[in-house]
Amino acid sequence: TQAEKKYGCNPELMKTGITGFQMSEESAIWEIRCQIFNIQGNSVFALVYLPDPAQNLSFLTFKGPSGRKRTSEPAELMSPSWDVKTRTVTGVALGRSAGDCGVYERHRVNEAGEFVLIEYREKEACDGKAVKPEQFPLVYRGR
Repeated sequence: TQAEKKYGCNPELMKTGITGFQMSEESAIWEIRCQIFNIQGNSVFALVYLPDPAQNLSFLTFKGPSGRKRTSEPAELMSPSWDVKTRTVTGVALGRSAGDCGVYERHRVNEAGEFVLIEYREKEACDGKAVKPEQFPLVYRGR
């Protein structure tokens, strides 16, 4: 598959299923489980044309706040979770298993089927003080 070739996704993990977010009658965003690491996994996302998804898909990317590099690759989101009502997907990239550092990011799907950053939090110091990722220091908040 393209996800395997492009991002090194594990074919066995991809067989565990794809989560779809319907955009219209003809298009959807697919979340494709990609890899599992020691403490968490990641996914890549594709905008697909449902009548012929194999031939008509484009991988989506995530942007960090201006002037800051995301800790994950542009096409990857760590430990993603969807909120279909608000059309948002949240990712949490922990710096280590203690959960005392890392990144929390939320992206909203716009009408064009692209991800727009709406919240970015990062705790850089792995100081042994674990807090919920939603409580990491706020770096950016969009509308």
